Amino acid sequence: MNSDKTANGVSPPDWFAALGQWMEKVKDELQNGLSTLIERSVKLDIESPRLYTTDEIGTVLGEGSVAVSLGFSAKEIGGWYFLFPRSLAATLSDLAMMGEGGVQFDEALHPGTLSEIWGQVMSTLEVELNTLRGGELTIDMPEASLEPSPALDMLDSAPVIRWNLDIEKLGEGSLLMITEPAFAVMFGAEAIGKAAAEVRSGEKEKQPSTVGAAPAESQAAGEKPQPSTEDKPFVRTAEFESFGEPSTLASQPPGQPRNIHILMDVSLPITIELGRTNMLIRDILELGPGSIIELNKLSGEPVDLYVNDRKFAKGEVVVIEENFGVRITELVKVAERLEALK
Repeated sequence: MNSDKTANGVSPPDWFAALGQWMEKVKDELQNGLSTLIERSVKLDIESPRLYTTDEIGTVLGEGSVAVSLGFSAKEIGGWYFLFPRSLAATLSDLAMMGEGGVQFDEALHPGTLSEIWGQVMSTLEVELNTLRGGELTIDMPEASLEPSPALDMLDSAPVIRWNLDIEKLGEGSLLMITEPAFAVMFGAEAIGKAAAEVRSGEKEKQPSTVGAAPAESQAAGEKPQPSTEDKPFVRTAEFESFGEPSTLASQPPGQPRNIHILMDVSLPITIELGRTNMLIRDILELGPGSIIELNKLSGEPVDLYVNDRKFAKGEVVVIEENFGVRITELVKVAERLEALK
């Protein structure tokens, strides 16, 4: 492979190094975000970006992988691709679902769960990305696939970054991050991008002043601009009165992370359902002190736990000092929880 190729006018070695420095800067945020989501301590080591061969990719991923693609609101900067060995994808997904991590990969469950948690992990970078870009930038919700990643077609020009994870009690695992060459505009080529934007902006500003504009001599005489021979209307930019500084709520920093941490103080009702039954109205009217209602569950069967009226888990009734409690024995799968929201 030729490492002297350029991307957006920037020599790969230059912006590869800048990308590596930025990734090292945000490493702690990524590490803390992932640790919080899987409730396990994670030590993250991010290697320097470099070009990889197909064989090197295969060595990290083994026999199978899960590809997670991630885009940005600014499409011109390309996207990121993450390639997970299926064993690591299964581990992270199971931990996020409050499991122990030692499960086999499930094609129906784990890719969707992985994209869900990876979206929350990567959203912690929105503030840093906004600072880097110097403007508002949001991260799209990632998508997971079992198909070969299109990023593999860019190996001769795209930087590959290896992430080494050391997960508490589960050992080490690695994944690969591939950045589209267009992302070079964020490192060293941003002046080119800004210049192009200024040119486009300047063209838009000039256009209203020239469409249907009268000759300079006529305007100097105080005459109103006349339509051109093509009967195009006279257009000028609208001017609006300034209403001062926005309020505190409206001036929230752009790119505020859209992750689960902002919901931590939200209260949700939790209901424990012992059982159900159907009764005729006349039977209900006959109820009184001492009446017994038979439920549809046998003694010793698990009770259902609902969060915000959505079934979340099953458990067994216990007594804590003088209060009743529920010990959770089974969590509803993420796929079933998502289905319940439809």
